[in-house]
Amino acid sequence: MTHDATHRPDRAPRHTPRRGGQGTALLATAGFLLALTSSPTAAQEWRTVNASRQASGESQVETRISYAAGTLNLRPGSEGQLYQMELRYRDDQFRPVQEYDGGALELGLESRGRNINLGGSNRGNELDLLLGTGVPMALQVEFGAGRGVLDLGGLRLTRLDLATGASETTLDVSSPNPERMERAALEVGAAEFTGLRLGNLNAERLSLDAGVGDVTLDFSGG
Repeated sequence: MTHDATHRPDRAPRHTPRRGGQGTALLATAGFLLALTSSPTAAQEWRTVNASRQASGESQVETRISYAAGTLNLRPGSEGQLYQMELRYRDDQFRPVQEYDGGALELGLESRGRNINLGGSNRGNELDLLLGTGVPMALQVEFGAGRGVLDLGGLRLTRLDLATGASETTLDVSSPNPERMERAALEVGAAEFTGLRLGNLNAERLSLDAGVGDVTLDFSGG
């Protein structure tokens, strides 16, 4: 594995514009399940989304996880599913992102405005996400602010692009990637970032673009 590291002044992670015209998928279809409920708190400000989708013979899935603020927990799921998620979020400030179209999957949480309050009111946002291990996946993760624990062990990753902002993030590749990955790119902002067992990514090349923050990398595995 080739390692490239760059230190730079702090800046926010890159943002890839969302595909237009699709909208958030809210229809129940074969292999797709969605449940939307409201918590009993005042003014219906907090909501919970439970959703999942089964794999249906895809040769590869382009997966983008975009999470504005809160707690992000990502780990491997079962071979037969594309994803399963539970998302709790503040409805007056954020909206869920959930789209699937022809092998392109987009999930996460986006702000309803340009400014994100990093105070305690947004710490209740939480996404628990399982990604399936049966389908090869090009994975892009954009994480704005908060705390993230990402276990990519066993996922069939063909590419990885991870960008973090003002966050405390741990990336753990707990078991080997069954696919050969050409490139893994890590972009770390004003953050604390820990990468564990990165040798298990099975990547030919790994690049790091780091800003202001504490970065710890462990290249064991592989």
